[in-house]
Amino acid sequence: RPTVVMVHGHVLRWQLRHLGPRETQLLTLLRRSGVHHVIDTDLAILEPRGGLTIVPRGETIDERLVRGVRGAGIIPRSLLR
Repeated sequence: RPTVVMVHGHVLRWQLRHLGPRETQLLTLLRRSGVHHVIDTDLAILEPRGGLTIVPRGETIDERLVRGVRGAGIIPRSLLR
Protein backbone atom coordinates (compact mmCIF):
# COMPACT_ATOMS: atom_id res chain seq x y z
CA ARG A 1 0.00 0.00 0.00
CA PRO A 2 1.28 3.54 -0.67
CA THR A 3 2.53 5.11 2.55
CA VAL A 4 3.20 8.68 3.72
CA VAL A 5 6.91 8.89 4.58
CA MET A 6 7.48 12.66 4.82
CA VAL A 7 5.43 15.66 5.94
CA HIS A 8 6.70 19.27 5.78
CA GLY A 9 10.29 18.17 5.20
CA HIS A 10 10.34 15.74 8.13
CA VAL A 11 11.05 12.07 7.52
CA LEU A 12 8.57 9.82 9.32
CA ARG A 13 11.13 7.25 10.48
CA TRP A 14 8.47 5.09 12.14
CA GLN A 15 6.80 4.66 8.75
CA LEU A 16 10.10 3.71 7.13
CA ARG A 17 10.79 1.13 9.86
CA HIS A 18 7.40 -0.38 9.10
CA LEU A 19 8.22 -0.60 5.37
CA GLY A 20 11.86 -1.59 5.45
CA PRO A 21 13.71 1.13 3.48
CA ARG A 22 16.24 3.23 5.31
CA GLU A 23 16.31 7.01 5.39
CA THR A 24 19.36 6.97 3.08
CA GLN A 25 17.29 5.13 0.46
CA LEU A 26 14.53 7.73 0.79
CA LEU A 27 17.06 10.53 0.33
CA THR A 28 18.32 8.80 -2.81
CA LEU A 29 14.77 8.66 -4.19
CA LEU A 30 14.31 12.36 -3.40
CA ARG A 31 17.51 13.27 -5.27
CA ARG A 32 16.48 11.16 -8.24
CA SER A 33 13.18 13.04 -8.26
CA GLY A 34 14.98 16.37 -8.51
CA VAL A 35 14.65 17.47 -4.89
CA HIS A 36 17.56 19.70 -3.86
CA HIS A 37 16.44 20.56 -0.32
CA VAL A 38 14.53 18.15 1.92
CA ILE A 39 12.62 21.03 3.51
CA ASP A 40 11.13 21.81 0.08
CA THR A 41 9.14 18.56 0.23
CA ASP A 42 5.78 19.08 1.93
CA LEU A 43 4.63 15.51 1.33
CA ALA A 44 6.25 12.30 0.11
CA ILE A 45 4.40 9.05 -0.45
CA LEU A 46 6.34 5.84 -1.02
CA GLU A 47 4.56 3.79 -3.66
CA PRO A 48 4.30 -0.02 -3.52
CA ARG A 49 6.84 -0.58 -6.30
CA GLY A 50 9.40 1.78 -4.78
CA GLY A 51 8.51 5.00 -6.57
CA LEU A 52 7.98 8.26 -4.76
CA THR A 53 5.15 10.76 -5.11
CA ILE A 54 6.29 14.22 -4.05
CA VAL A 55 4.25 17.33 -3.27
CA PRO A 56 6.67 20.28 -3.30
CA ARG A 57 6.38 23.08 -0.76
CA GLY A 58 3.58 25.46 -1.64
CA GLU A 59 1.60 22.92 -3.66
CA THR A 60 -1.38 20.76 -2.76
CA ILE A 61 -2.66 17.34 -3.75
CA ASP A 62 -6.21 16.34 -4.62
CA GLU A 63 -7.80 14.65 -1.62
CA ARG A 64 -9.00 11.80 -3.82
CA LEU A 65 -5.41 10.88 -4.66
CA VAL A 66 -4.55 10.05 -1.05
CA ARG A 67 -7.56 7.84 -0.33
CA GLY A 68 -6.28 4.44 0.70
CA VAL A 69 -2.79 5.74 1.43
CA ARG A 70 -1.39 4.49 4.75
CA GLY A 71 -0.93 7.54 6.96
CA ALA A 72 -3.37 9.73 4.99
CA GLY A 73 -4.88 10.85 8.29
CA ILE A 74 -1.66 12.64 9.26
CA ILE A 75 -1.53 14.72 6.09
CA PRO A 76 -2.26 18.32 7.09
CA ARG A 77 -5.48 19.70 5.59
CA SER A 78 -3.43 22.61 4.20
CA LEU A 79 -1.82 20.16 1.73
CA LEU A 80 -5.13 18.78 0.48
CA ARG A 81 -7.39 20.31 -2.11
